[in-house]
Amino acid sequence: FSRTCSVLLIAGLLAGGVIFVRYDLFRDQIMILRTYQWSGLSRWQEGFLSTFLFQTHPFVTILALCGIYRAVRNKDIRFLIPAWFAVLVLILQIKRIRYIIPLFPLFALMAAYGLQLIKDWSVKQFISLCIAASSLVLVYSAYLPFLNTTGMANLKHAGQYLNTLNCDSVEVYALPQESSSGSTFAAIPILDYHTVKKIVSPQEWPGHMQDSTTQKSSLRFTWETTKPDLYSQPETDKSCAVVIISGRALDPAAVAFTQKDPGPLKALKEFGLTSEVFKYQTFVTIFRKE
Repeated sequence: FSRTCSVLLIAGLLAGGVIFVRYDLFRDQIMILRTYQWSGLSRWQEGFLSTFLFQTHPFVTILALCGIYRAVRNKDIRFLIPAWFAVLVLILQIKRIRYIIPLFPLFALMAAYGLQLIKDWSVKQFISLCIAASSLVLVYSAYLPFLNTTGMANLKHAGQYLNTLNCDSVEVYALPQESSSGSTFAAIPILDYHTVKKIVSPQEWPGHMQDSTTQKSSLRFTWETTKPDLYSQPETDKSCAVVIISGRALDPAAVAFTQKDPGPLKALKEFGLTSEVFKYQTFVTIFRKE
């Protein structure tokens, strides 16, 4: 017990020191929680049944409960350390799985502790492989195929295509979204992640929109994304391509007022994957400067 208290005390002192040093950062995060995220949490919640019997493999949840039973039966106070997962989740009523993910290592320790109730090594191995195999099946048969059909996949494929062009830099422009309240400019850094080319963004990125719809939108952060200085620097080599990211299939007439330098453009490639699940779309059209 004294060792557990010592660990908690040291962890508390270290956490308190970090909060003291970066109090302004934590204060701003709490303000965002109160004015923005809290209202969103009240509009939609996930249930514990969904989190622990659907989004988490049921075997993991059952083994975690077995771990609690084993710890109580053996009066093993060491179990209190991973058991903080249950305390935090239940007391704070954290029902959205995205906020529970950082605590999942503790949940896995609870399940591993419960797995020790099973004496047969082959049964242990079978249960563990079932959990891992089902996760891999879901990833490769459901999640990855779905992600590869969304608009974000256009940015990945466009970045890979840009890598094949014989130039060092490309100009990237963003057009407004049609159906979404988000800003298309936030997609430019994602395109940058998928290409080795130097990104030049001649446009001024708009600031945060102050209307009530955007203030409460889940895409509010896209308007708060500021333009990095590296995108403002003039390119050292003349760019050979123009990339336009838009919220719908590109209208050829839009090219005339988005291009910085006069001159004809020739369409090289279009990436138009779209999913009806999301309103925020990222169509990518690549042009070559003639």
